[in-house]
Amino acid sequence: MRLLLGDREVESLIVYTDRFRAYNPLEEDENYQREAVIHGEDEYVNGDTHVNTCESHASLVRRWISS
Repeated sequence: MRLLLGDREVESLIVYTDRFRAYNPLEEDENYQREAVIHGEDEYVNGDTHVNTCESHASLVRRWISS
């Protein structure tokens, strides 16, 4: 994840994720603010935090790859 975000301009950056453990290093990195939802607890929206758009795009990519 940090490789994808490493070339960004120096500014505040909020990363919206679910609680998948691969994103945990972002919690320890002071360059990012992580907002997350916990799908395992049936939480899909928490205030302005959701990952529905990302999951929709991922679903489309999976269908495209499998065809």
